[in-house]
Amino acid sequence: MKLLDVLTGDFAGNGCPIHPAFVHLPITLIPLAAFIKAAAALGILPSAPGGWPWQAAHLIAGLAVVSLIPTAITGMAEYIRLPKNNEEVKKKVQIHAGLNYLVAAITVYCFFKTSARPDKLPTQIEILLGLASAGLLMVSGHLGGEMVFEHGVGVRRQGKARKR
Repeated sequence: MKLLDVLTGDFAGNGCPIHPAFVHLPITLIPLAAFIKAAAALGILPSAPGGWPWQAAHLIAGLAVVSLIPTAITGMAEYIRLPKNNEEVKKKVQIHAGLNYLVAAITVYCFFKTSARPDKLPTQIEILLGLASAGLLMVSGHLGGEMVFEHGVGVRRQGKARKR
């Protein structure tokens, strides 16, 4: 069994890719943290420094940062498995990955900046960056779905019909 087989979910008779399972975490946690921060900043949620919305958003952002690691690794493994001759798909995958790296950079930056503050209170710029990263993540997620449903990226035969 090769490491690449494990990272793509193609081992022990399993043909189900792992990357789609991991994407649910950052695609949920990053916008959730951003929206909690925005709601607190707008006064929809309690906005006292050190209040529960800021603490909760910071914890959720931290979980998002951790979830980015296996998501990126399994995504890179799927990229390695792409057919070499399909330039259209490779370009879409590269845009998808680039957007995700930008989202990851914003998320990590904002998380560590607010980590340094005892009240976990983000600046207005950090709140806007979080909302922007949530928007970019939605665009990237759409591209990911497009690659699967239009181009069959990451789709492998499963069960008895699967080629061995």
